[in-house]
Amino acid sequence: MMPAMLTTRPSILERLPNEMLAEIIQHIPRKDLLSACTISRLLNRLSIPFLYRTIYVSDTEYKKFKNFLDVMEKYADTKAPLSRHVHEFWLLLTHESNIPQDVCERLLVTLSGCSNIRRLNLVSHIRDESRLRTFLQTAHFPSLLNFQYITDPIEANDLTVFLNHHPTLTKLLLTCRNTYHCPLSEIRLPCLQQFSGNCCFVKSLVCERTLQIMCIFFAMDDIPTVLERLEPMIHPDGHILVVTGVSLDLPVAVRQVADKIPNTMYLIFRDLVEDPVLSSEDVNEIETQLKKFKDLGCLELDTVNKSRVHSAVEDKADLAAVEKWGRACKSLHRVVLHGRHWVYEHPGWEVTDSLSPFEMLLQKL
Repeated sequence: MMPAMLTTRPSILERLPNEMLAEIIQHIPRKDLLSACTISRLLNRLSIPFLYRTIYVSDTEYKKFKNFLDVMEKYADTKAPLSRHVHEFWLLLTHESNIPQDVCERLLVTLSGCSNIRRLNLVSHIRDESRLRTFLQTAHFPSLLNFQYITDPIEANDLTVFLNHHPTLTKLLLTCRNTYHCPLSEIRLPCLQQFSGNCCFVKSLVCERTLQIMCIFFAMDDIPTVLERLEPMIHPDGHILVVTGVSLDLPVAVRQVADKIPNTMYLIFRDLVEDPVLSSEDVNEIETQLKKFKDLGCLELDTVNKSRVHSAVEDKADLAAVEKWGRACKSLHRVVLHGRHWVYEHPGWEVTDSLSPFEMLLQKL
């Protein structure tokens, strides 16, 4: 192991440039990195930034949670606070969290001091809403690029304040625990490339043709309004649109996307509660709409229940539908229908066990 080698041959340390040693250190597993800190002051100094680069805080490991706060507070007022090394911060506080309110307050104070954060994931149920709302209104991370947040409607407008303080954001994932109908203040994010969240947030979002990946939870009635809102914000060189929702009329939804955003490259309908039983009229309507897309490569119609076994007759009907859609849209090469993943390999379509378009997308996020 790396620490053992450094212990037996310490002279190597004296000859390696710090930049080279730091490059080596960042590839050492965390457990071994902790051991390396005890070998020499040089290794300790070079290891600390990598040890604190990514922080996971969870109430399921309260002792580690508390120790983290103690250490961060110990060095908070020194010339070299540990908070400056934190680039990613993940917070998970559950509904059943029994963490005292004073500890939650300490956590928010510590988090506010991590000024170099680039990725912030907050999945929290902090019971004292006033403290969390104050944090959202006042916190500022100049280098923040990626933000994930699960919010309650009561915090929604405080959240817009936070977002408008961070125009550097390129990735945003927002989930509202309950339906939110009240209008939100405008959210201006000029650099945003990826958005995932409830459609209520899209109605307040403003960016200028930067969006490339969108994963949006719709109600059927919201689709036309939200697509109209999205259209001027989408990057002209194509994008991925993931539509999740219940009780979607698939032929109508495909038509609405084709009319508003024809340069969609991936069109993915996820978590449909019911297996989409498509009539011949539905298949023909989708065929008509697919002709409008400029460069659609993937169409995914996926359901929550993937365990139902389909008969040979149903599989034959699915193949006929997929072939018809492929003729209508020459760029189409992947289709997910009734839990089967079809890929076009000349001279025809065949079922494959490879990743679905959505699974491939998850690897990019």
